[in-house]
Amino acid sequence: MAMKSYRYQAEMLVKDYLLADPFVRYTSVLGGIFMCKMAYDFTQLISSFYFKGYASLTKIQRIEWNNR
Repeated sequence: MAMKSYRYQAEMLVKDYLLADPFVRYTSVLGGIFMCKMAYDFTQLISSFYFKGYASLTKIQRIEWNNR
């Protein structure tokens, strides 16, 4: 019974606060895209400094390396 009460409270919290304003949804989507781009650029930066073979990779191989 306590689990249903907790679930109901969580659903009400999401409905009343998080989804009440569409600005929050759009901001979170854009923030997620921005954070993914930052992580991708950060791996490229780290790879170029710490892995000696990174510079000899082709452009396609670098893209594949950064995606991992």
